[in-house]
Amino acid sequence: FPVTIPVRQFGFEVLMSPRSQYESEVIYEIVKLIRFHGSPEINTISAFGLGAGLLWIPPGEFDITFFNKGVENMNILRINTCVLERCEVDYAPSGVYSTFRNGHPVAVRLSLGFKEVEPLHKDRIAQGF
Repeated sequence: FPVTIPVRQFGFEVLMSPRSQYESEVIYEIVKLIRFHGSPEINTISAFGLGAGLLWIPPGEFDITFFNKGVENMNILRINTCVLERCEVDYAPSGVYSTFRNGHPVAVRLSLGFKEVEPLHKDRIAQGF
Protein backbone atom coordinates (compact mmCIF):
# COMPACT_ATOMS: atom_id res chain seq x y z
CA PHE A 1 0.00 0.00 0.00
CA PRO A 2 1.28 3.51 -0.76
CA VAL A 3 2.62 5.48 2.17
CA THR A 4 2.34 9.24 2.29
CA ILE A 5 5.23 10.82 4.14
CA PRO A 6 4.27 14.28 5.32
CA VAL A 7 6.67 17.20 5.24
CA ARG A 8 7.10 19.32 8.33
CA GLN A 9 5.59 22.76 8.67
CA PHE A 10 6.91 25.60 10.81
CA GLY A 11 5.32 28.81 11.99
CA PHE A 12 7.15 31.91 13.14
CA GLU A 13 5.64 35.04 14.58
CA VAL A 14 7.67 38.21 14.98
CA LEU A 15 6.49 41.39 16.66
CA MET A 16 8.43 44.39 15.40
CA SER A 17 8.13 47.72 17.20
CA PRO A 18 10.28 50.37 15.55
CA ARG A 19 11.66 53.15 17.72
CA SER A 20 11.90 55.66 14.88
CA GLN A 21 10.57 56.45 11.45
CA TYR A 22 13.80 55.07 9.96
CA GLU A 23 13.32 51.69 11.66
CA SER A 24 9.71 51.63 10.43
CA GLU A 25 10.99 52.05 6.87
CA VAL A 26 13.44 49.16 7.40
CA ILE A 27 10.57 46.94 8.62
CA TYR A 28 8.61 47.83 5.48
CA GLU A 29 11.56 46.72 3.33
CA ILE A 30 11.94 43.46 5.31
CA VAL A 31 8.26 42.57 4.84
CA LYS A 32 8.42 43.50 1.16
CA LEU A 33 11.53 41.34 0.61
CA ILE A 34 10.05 38.29 2.35
CA ARG A 35 6.81 38.58 0.35
CA PHE A 36 8.78 39.02 -2.90
CA HIS A 37 10.93 35.92 -2.46
CA GLY A 38 7.97 33.87 -1.17
CA SER A 39 5.93 34.50 -4.34
CA PRO A 40 6.15 32.79 -7.73
CA GLU A 41 7.09 34.56 -10.95
CA ILE A 42 4.90 34.66 -14.03
CA ASN A 43 6.40 34.53 -17.52
CA THR A 44 4.41 34.79 -20.72
CA ILE A 45 5.40 32.10 -23.21
CA SER A 46 4.56 31.31 -26.80
CA ALA A 47 4.75 27.61 -27.58
CA PHE A 48 5.14 26.43 -31.18
CA GLY A 49 3.12 29.33 -32.55
CA LEU A 50 0.01 28.14 -30.73
CA GLY A 51 -0.48 31.35 -28.82
CA ALA A 52 0.59 32.77 -25.54
CA GLY A 53 0.36 31.11 -22.16
CA LEU A 54 1.59 31.58 -18.64
CA LEU A 55 4.56 29.82 -17.11
CA TRP A 56 4.73 29.85 -13.31
CA ILE A 57 8.26 29.87 -11.88
CA PRO A 58 8.35 28.51 -8.31
CA PRO A 59 9.05 30.90 -5.42
CA GLY A 60 12.38 31.16 -3.69
CA GLU A 61 13.49 28.66 -1.08
CA PHE A 62 14.43 29.58 2.47
CA ASP A 63 17.16 28.10 4.66
CA ILE A 64 16.29 28.73 8.30
CA THR A 65 19.08 28.51 10.86
CA PHE A 66 18.98 29.28 14.57
CA PHE A 67 22.00 31.05 16.04
CA ASN A 68 23.36 31.54 19.54
CA LYS A 69 26.17 34.03 20.11
CA GLY A 70 27.01 34.15 16.40
CA VAL A 71 27.25 30.40 15.76
CA GLU A 72 24.64 27.86 14.73
CA ASN A 73 22.69 26.65 17.76
CA MET A 74 23.01 22.86 17.65
CA ASN A 75 20.67 22.54 20.67
CA ILE A 76 17.69 23.17 18.37
CA LEU A 77 16.83 20.62 15.69
CA ARG A 78 17.66 21.90 12.22
CA ILE A 79 15.12 22.70 9.49
CA ASN A 80 15.41 21.49 5.89
CA THR A 81 15.10 23.97 3.02
CA CYS A 82 11.58 25.44 3.01
CA VAL A 83 9.15 27.39 0.90
CA LEU A 84 6.98 30.14 2.31
CA GLU A 85 3.33 29.05 2.40
CA ARG A 86 1.85 31.86 4.45
CA CYS A 87 2.79 35.47 5.11
CA GLU A 88 0.40 37.55 7.20
CA VAL A 89 1.10 41.13 8.20
CA ASP A 90 -0.84 42.73 11.07
CA TYR A 91 -0.41 46.51 11.16
CA ALA A 92 -2.35 46.86 14.43
CA PRO A 93 -1.08 44.02 16.66
CA SER A 94 -2.19 45.80 19.84
CA GLY A 95 -5.68 46.28 18.45
CA VAL A 96 -5.13 49.98 17.77
CA TYR A 97 -3.93 51.24 14.37
CA SER A 98 -1.31 53.95 14.77
CA THR A 99 1.38 55.36 12.49
CA PHE A 100 4.41 57.61 12.51
CA ARG A 101 4.21 60.92 10.63
CA ASN A 102 5.53 59.15 7.53
CA GLY A 103 2.51 56.77 7.54
CA HIS A 104 4.43 53.67 8.60
CA PRO A 105 2.85 51.71 11.47
CA VAL A 106 4.30 51.93 14.98
CA ALA A 107 4.10 48.13 15.34
CA VAL A 108 3.90 45.18 12.94
CA ARG A 109 3.27 41.50 13.66
CA LEU A 110 4.65 39.25 10.93
CA SER A 111 3.32 35.67 10.90
CA LEU A 112 5.14 33.28 8.58
CA GLY A 113 4.32 29.68 7.69
CA PHE A 114 7.02 27.53 6.09
CA LYS A 115 6.91 24.01 4.67
CA GLU A 116 9.96 21.86 4.07
CA VAL A 117 10.56 20.78 0.46
CA GLU A 118 11.97 17.38 1.46
CA PRO A 119 10.25 14.86 3.74
CA LEU A 120 12.16 14.04 6.90
CA HIS A 121 14.01 10.69 6.79
CA LYS A 122 16.47 8.84 9.00
CA ASP A 123 19.55 10.19 7.22
CA ARG A 124 18.41 13.76 7.87
CA ILE A 125 17.58 12.98 11.50
CA ALA A 126 21.13 11.62 11.92
CA GLN A 127 22.36 14.99 10.56
CA GLY A 128 20.49 16.89 13.25
CA PHE A 129 17.25 17.71 11.43
